[in-house]
Amino acid sequence: MNSQPPPQAKRPLSVLQKATSKQVSVRLKNDLEYRGRMSNVDSYMNVILMDAEESENGTKKANYGKVVIRGNNVLYIRIEDRL
Repeated sequence: MNSQPPPQAKRPLSVLQKATSKQVSVRLKNDLEYRGRMSNVDSYMNVILMDAEESENGTKKANYGKVVIRGNNVLYIRIEDRL
């Protein structure tokens, strides 16, 4: 059996902090999704998105210049250019 640790295990917060200024999708626990350029993220995973777009069930609902999302509402964050 191979008992070596996985190569360079990444901490989620470190990955997010390196993704600052990149396009992300943030899915909330209430099924809303926001897409935009992540301008900041903190240790609580509070996220600030610029040029954000809100959608629900794949239907675009609104455009915003700046959105602040509280970390405890986040289900997941997907970095768009890594797909």
